[in-house]
Amino acid sequence: MSVLVHAIVGHDLDDVSSNNSAKGFIAHAAISIKNNGADLVTAVTEISETAETASGDRQIGTVTMAIDTGTARQFDFSFLLDLTGSPVTEGHVTVWVEVVWHEFLTAPTLTAL
Repeated sequence: MSVLVHAIVGHDLDDVSSNNSAKGFIAHAAISIKNNGADLVTAVTEISETAETASGDRQIGTVTMAIDTGTARQFDFSFLLDLTGSPVTEGHVTVWVEVVWHEFLTAPTLTAL
């Protein structure tokens, strides 16, 4: 299975803030599942991380995505955002996820987005 994640990352990203910032982020990874149920996951490879939209007071540094194989056939995606500036407020990640799979008895599903 291949997973591609395209995200917008925001720092206080709403239309009423005078000091917000955003950046684009794209990453992917491959996952295989052995016949005994063991999950094999590659490292997440970052394809692109745009420059941020500079707002003055709030910045976004590095964005890091991770995949955890909590239980068999369940994969948890997480993001670590380096939010800087004054004041540091809410971080936001909105994602579009593409999953490509082959020969699964049951098709993968996305939950708890």
